[in-house]
Amino acid sequence: MAFIKVQKLVRNEHGEVLSGSAAIMETVYTPGSRNFSKHRVIESLGKVVYFDKNLKLGIFQSPLRGLVENCSTTGEFKEVALDDPRLPPKLLPVAPNFHTTFGDVWFLMEFLKKHGLDRVLGGVFQKKTLCQRLWAHILHSVVKDGSKITCEDWVGRSFVSHLAPTQA
Repeated sequence: MAFIKVQKLVRNEHGEVLSGSAAIMETVYTPGSRNFSKHRVIESLGKVVYFDKNLKLGIFQSPLRGLVENCSTTGEFKEVALDDPRLPPKLLPVAPNFHTTFGDVWFLMEFLKKHGLDRVLGGVFQKKTLCQRLWAHILHSVVKDGSKITCEDWVGRSFVSHLAPTQA
């Protein structure tokens, strides 16, 4: 089960967070080792802005998600409005650090095109949205290179997200 690990959390006399950083961690069983388990970082949450007394719910300046709330019991992320009463009055929100990868997907698409597989895959589905979904899953399954990233997260970090319009 995942948990939030907080480092160097400093609060003032009113209980407000002054500094600290956090990450979502999980405990992984490692057979044959001396300690039998180790902690693995799932995602860095960045600077702690607010953290409740139970250490289960917090607001963070995440480098990937921006200003976000995370609950460790449910594992859900929620966006936080700048007028939230839990935020300090002089908070300057930091935009998330986004970058997209290009080369690996482009080379794979060119390879498929060179061998005529783009026409074959394009002819499988008549609906354009289903064809785009097929392409996204094929590209994800090849390019993820053994990582456990979900297709949705991978598409968001790849230039594939710019090829097809998102649907609401």
